[in-house]
Amino acid sequence: MPVSPGTIGLAPKLTASGGKTSAARHGASRRKRILFFGEGITMTHFARPAALAAALNPAEYEIHFRTPRRYHALLPASAIHVGDLRTIDPHGFLEALGRGSTLYSFEALRGYVHDDMELINAVQPDLVIGDFRLSLCVSAPQCGVPFASIFNAHWSPYTSQPVVVPELPITRWLSPRVLRPLFAALRPAVYALHAKPLNDLRVAFGLGRISSDMRKIYTAGHLVLHPDVPEFVSTHGAPEHHHYIGICNWAPSAPKPAWWAEAMSSPRPRVFVSLGSSGAVRALPAVLEALAPLPITTILATSGRPVGPIPPHIYAADLLPYEETASQCTAVISHGGTGGLYPTLAAGAPMLAIPSNIDNHLSSALLEKCGAGLSVRVENATPQRLRAALQRLLAEPHFKRSAEHYAAAIRAQDTRELFPALLNRWLTARKTPVPRS
Repeated sequence: MPVSPGTIGLAPKLTASGGKTSAARHGASRRKRILFFGEGITMTHFARPAALAAALNPAEYEIHFRTPRRYHALLPASAIHVGDLRTIDPHGFLEALGRGSTLYSFEALRGYVHDDMELINAVQPDLVIGDFRLSLCVSAPQCGVPFASIFNAHWSPYTSQPVVVPELPITRWLSPRVLRPLFAALRPAVYALHAKPLNDLRVAFGLGRISSDMRKIYTAGHLVLHPDVPEFVSTHGAPEHHHYIGICNWAPSAPKPAWWAEAMSSPRPRVFVSLGSSGAVRALPAVLEALAPLPITTILATSGRPVGPIPPHIYAADLLPYEETASQCTAVISHGGTGGLYPTLAAGAPMLAIPSNIDNHLSSALLEKCGAGLSVRVENATPQRLRAALQRLLAEPHFKRSAEHYAAAIRAQDTRELFPALLNRWLTARKTPVPRS
């Protein structure tokens, strides 16, 4: 029988630690122990937990952070216990995401569950918080520990999700508008296909199926944390344990490149290009060709990805402080995912989005709906189309006004204030201890 995502049962803890409870291991410490899982498949799934961890006072919380080693250097050395987290291959993940294929196999998720349980049993946390760590709806109940899921509200079953046809081989020849009614009819079956591996895994571990709607699996958890603002994407009738926590903005503490002052003093309009860690890099040549004849200054962040030769007149770096850079620019070109979209709006800048997977398409659709940007699907991203869209952003002031409107909403909902307050309320309100042995 399906179970409610908000009332996932906690099975007796499976541990080889001699049955010691969290309280016993914590001793007299008043600090609550929080274990973060930053899935790290893309930068976003690392950055959002990093923002939440940074918001917590180390005098009140003992913070443990697990993420792939490539992100360890980006975390502060103090107040956080950092460890490795094994994940599936990011390139394979992005390829599957682009095709609309199942992202995690049953076998991969089973391996995740065993890794999760080993880490949870070692840390003995009061709460586990995961960003796209789908296995936690099996491993955390098996360990008798509550968990929180970080997911954008456009994946909530309590929002009106637009019907967006993802990039498919056929969309290069047939308009997505023509395919939309067919995709709307098939979407429940597609979501059920994506939900099947995790539902099967729960059954294998003696737990009930959650739902055939993968959105209910995405938002399973004792807490559901939306790294959004409701003005941009709203939910209706969501349970009390679903919460907006602001955009979880985070930037690496890296020195600015030597060219920073020169680029920012350019009298020409500045355009910031960043396809992030998950955008379609194959679109970058068309982007640069589109920008070449325009009287602008181009600033490029590659996210450390191989992008081929970069023209000498372009200011380029691997990583840049995203929101600060966007605030100095007239427009931003990105993949349309919330990892780039929200810092762009926070900076009050309009965006040209080039979405290439279903998640990016959903957030790009919201961007266009709110009037703060435009989007060009990756399969349609010719230099001519991109140039025309960018020229609209630069010439029509209503895009800038809309971006500034959402910037004010984002400023009013600071993650650094919302999340600690929520966590304190939630931990205080837990009257029944979670079974530990």
